[in-house]
Amino acid sequence: AFYGRLQELADPAAVGRLMREENPLVAYIERFRELAFDAAGTETGVSAWIWVGKLCLDNQRLDEARDVLELLLGDHIDSPQLAKVAQSLQ
Repeated sequence: AFYGRLQELADPAAVGRLMREENPLVAYIERFRELAFDAAGTETGVSAWIWVGKLCLDNQRLDEARDVLELLLGDHIDSPQLAKVAQSLQ
């Protein structure tokens, strides 16, 4: 239903407002964050942090996204999954 409403909007400002105010993916930020803490020290935890960062970026939560990036670079620098992060930094 959300994405149907999103596709009907032609005004970029209205699209941005809907994404900020009603995006159902925002609820997954906390779920992925919980998984990241539960799976700390594993590649599953790294994946969960990457999803937290992506969802934060997609929803203009830039300070949170920056914190996730710092955490990944500080605690998981040896993870092969950081290649995904590097690609998204463009």
